[in-house]
Amino acid sequence: MPEQNDPHQPHIQAGLELPAEKKIYFNGFASAIGQGDTLIVLLEDNNPVALLHASHTIVKTLSLKLAEIINTLESKTGRPVLTTDEIVASLSQEQQ
Repeated sequence: MPEQNDPHQPHIQAGLELPAEKKIYFNGFASAIGQGDTLIVLLEDNNPVALLHASHTIVKTLSLKLAEIINTLESKTGRPVLTTDEIVASLSQEQQ
């Protein structure tokens, strides 16, 4: 959860209070780039569940903020979080 002095705390709290039909779980994504924006299709079990359409500036800012969250998690736990590409590569090596 965010720190108490986080300026986004009200947004986080409001998001947590959304009705179930407005909450989206995803465990994969597909992305594409356009001239002025980026498309991200959120996937659950390889099925599309939502489309995000955002400016390149917002997508870059989001990627940096998400990286901060993962870096904090890895630092506090002392363990790396594997990407899906790393997991697939590891599993395919085991099968050889």
